[in-house]
Amino acid sequence: MSLTFKKFEKVFSICLMSVISLVILWAIADSFMTRKVDLNNSIKIEVHFKEFEKLRIEGKISYSYNFYIEENDDLYKIVADYTGCFEIDNFFQNIKEGDLIIIYIDKNKGLKNPNLKSIVGIVGKGKNYIDVNCVNDEIEEKKIYMPLIFSILPIILIISFIQKRKKPEKEKLNG
Repeated sequence: MSLTFKKFEKVFSICLMSVISLVILWAIADSFMTRKVDLNNSIKIEVHFKEFEKLRIEGKISYSYNFYIEENDDLYKIVADYTGCFEIDNFFQNIKEGDLIIIYIDKNKGLKNPNLKSIVGIVGKGKNYIDVNCVNDEIEEKKIYMPLIFSILPIILIISFIQKRKKPEKEKLNG
């Protein structure tokens, strides 16, 4: 049994649709599994601030922050979903390297990397630099728009797939 181009194309299409479906299901499940943040139910750590870096994945609009502390080399992260809730300008005005800060790490990982130390709160010199209400609003918004986005995407893919399949049939009839 030889593998013709048409068979290969069909197998490839099925594999591609399967992968896209898994990604969609993963994203929707993750958005539903993420719970609101409660600082009382987070891991509270008193540390000395060292530095942070702003990361932007190439080709993406969003960015995240990697936080580093003096006590260890662990990576703490403000994920892209919460960067809008981080008062970065005020943080830089008030917090310098070596200052004592309190960071709150989210216990709820959802379907994310279990080693991710996601910062949901930063307190330094008596001021909170990440608005928890804003973080919770972001979580609630994600629960609404992620399923909408990922329900529209398969419809577009299916329509484009059907249109692609119909074109060669029309060309055969005209030829």
